[in-house]
Amino acid sequence: MSDRSKRLRTLLRVAGIKEKQAEAGLARAEHERREAEATRERNVERLSEVASQAAGTVASLETRRQKTDLRIDAVLHANAVVAASEDALEAARRRWQDAARQRRSMEELDSRERAVQAVLAARAGERALDDVLRARRGNGATGQAPDGGTR
Repeated sequence: MSDRSKRLRTLLRVAGIKEKQAEAGLARAEHERREAEATRERNVERLSEVASQAAGTVASLETRRQKTDLRIDAVLHANAVVAASEDALEAARRRWQDAARQRRSMEELDSRERAVQAVLAARAGERALDDVLRARRGNGATGQAPDGGTR
């Protein structure tokens, strides 16, 4: 195996590892996005609960307004987290796709290198057979073996 073949195989293994890492990162990003969406939904539900409470005294109205403001802030923050997690998910997807493309390119280069090595080995085998045939033809009339000894 040539140095080039060894390097290609090493690069192929590295590309495969990077693809698996990128795929794991994609799975993490998907999980984080689902968690962010679930948090957002819980915050929206809490906001609607506060908004649906019956009106009462001035103090209870002030408390309700404060709770509503806090819930609105929580929903806005959750929306920002969901948007950031969607961006992170898209970035992770791009990294995974790039890593998969790189691995496929390395596989293609490796298969081409193997094909070249197979052709070179076949040619070397043909040359060796041709040499043996020439040696037999050249020594066939004298009864000598190719190494000069007798048969």
